Amino acid sequence: MTMASGFGGLDRRGFIQGAAAAAFLPSLAPLRSEAAIGPGPVPRVGIVGDTNPVGWFVRTAAVDIECRWVDERRQPLPDLAAELVQLDLDVIVAIGAEAARASRNVTKTVPIVFVAAGNPVRAGLVSDVRRPGANVTGVTVASGVEMAAARLDLLEELMPGVSRLAVLGNPGNPAYESAMHDACEAAAARDVEVLPVTATKRGDLEEAFARMAREKAAAVLSDVVFVTEAWRIASFASAARLPVVYDTKSFVDAGGLMALHADGGIVIQRIVAIVQRILRGEKPAGIPVERLTRLELTINRQAARTLGLWLPASLLARADAVIQG
Repeated sequence: MTMASGFGGLDRRGFIQGAAAAAFLPSLAPLRSEAAIGPGPVPRVGIVGDTNPVGWFVRTAAVDIECRWVDERRQPLPDLAAELVQLDLDVIVAIGAEAARASRNVTKTVPIVFVAAGNPVRAGLVSDVRRPGANVTGVTVASGVEMAAARLDLLEELMPGVSRLAVLGNPGNPAYESAMHDACEAAAARDVEVLPVTATKRGDLEEAFARMAREKAAAVLSDVVFVTEAWRIASFASAARLPVVYDTKSFVDAGGLMALHADGGIVIQRIVAIVQRILRGEKPAGIPVERLTRLELTINRQAARTLGLWLPASLLARADAVIQG
């Protein structure tokens, strides 16, 4: 787990209200102050990324939001970013490094606020995290290698002696090569063999899990690109008796074993805070990139029982949420 003059200085302090975008930005509603709304144009915000359940267009008294998701439009990110730039937006929020690069490549004037994993300088998003320069700033979460290593640590705590790790990925996802490299680097440091397993469409998933079962892979990490198939993936994993550490909580809600992920609430709050600064007139070039390091662990106790796994007390104690099933 993809926004300045529109606020009229400090007149408009909110960003969105109600449940219209609750699936993506659930913490924005409390930031809106009805009494603070004054005359002036409603801010126009674009959001672009690979996948998200929010609709293409949301309009409220506080803000107009235009969303462009790859999984909805079946268009490449550069095309979607170019569409947004034509809409006279106040800010673009880019979900992921690829979306940020695509947005930056099509506009040097519209402010861009990104959320991405890893080092934004190395990724070519900004020149300096303290003073990003140009029209881009944002929030970073733990790098792919850090996340892959942390997930593998969880599996080793749950199943000491793990020697083979199946990594499910979609080669059609621009982040696939990087994610696979990160998983291999983390596994190599622990002398764990990596089994790459690919699925490019919904119909590939059942065979992908059948292959992992045949190969007797000890554990699986899943690509976030499959979030729309969470229930099917959790069901396949259960049927194959494969323990999986996912990268978004939605898989665990769907019956998956556990997920280690960035604290979505904090990420959203920090994105909102940066967007508000821009809408009040600050330039992205002077707003430092924020690095968030806290990770959340969600465990599904019923999934563990189904898989015949015993959950160590130390693991349960570290969990931010335990779903009883």
